[in-house]
Amino acid sequence: MQIIDIDMSGLVRGIIIELISHHEGINISVTKRDLISSKKDSGLIRQMWYNLISNSIKFTSPVTISDIMMISSHEKEKEIIYYVKDNSIVMERF
Repeated sequence: MQIIDIDMSGLVRGIIIELISHHEGINISVTKRDLISSKKDSGLIRQMWYNLISNSIKFTSPVTISDIMMISSHEKEKEIIYYVKDNSIVMERF
């Protein structure tokens, strides 16, 4: 486990570039706000972002331009909340 101060904006930018290169033929528009840096396990944080963004791309609605509408963060009390808001296909609960 490697706990370091992580530049979240740089990390997410690299993951987006990597994932977009694997999805030729899909148009993805990304709005990314500056993300709050944090001291966490860099491997786990990278995997979390990779999974979130990958799933957002994988389950995007079948439209001409697929938008990951926003990747952002905010502080609430003593927590930092990171999120991906997208136009993914909604899955109904059974």
